Amino acid sequence: MPKCLFLDGPAGTSKTFVTLLHAITGKGDQAIVVASTGIEATLLSGCRTAHSIFKIPLILNATLTCNLEPNTSEAKLLLDAKVIVWNEASMTHIHAFLVVDRLLKDLTKCDEPFGGKIILLDGDLSQVLPVILRGSRS
Repeated sequence: MPKCLFLDGPAGTSKTFVTLLHAITGKGDQAIVVASTGIEATLLSGCRTAHSIFKIPLILNATLTCNLEPNTSEAKLLLDAKVIVWNEASMTHIHAFLVVDRLLKDLTKCDEPFGGKIILLDGDLSQVLPVILRGSRS
């Protein structure tokens, strides 16, 4: 079973709630919902920003790590989560995913992507502009 999925859909189609979060939490399992922006986090019940949950550094590069200590309540929350839903993931820089992947691998002591956690990324890919090599601003 794939453990990292991407759900694409137009804005306003309730992609996050299609994930059956209620079914997951109804069975007693933990689900964490994070958003790429603070505005998006305020629109979803129980949601926090990815930077807040994972302690992602504000200035990113491929070699940084998250500022989360292993023996904290935040780390326990991540370890107990069965599913992590990342809302508006298409707006997130690739280095943020790399540092979160490194964090979850360190916490779970598992070399699978994202430490073996089920990760559901959602977003609207039609909002992301294409990259044109050697293109101009226009």
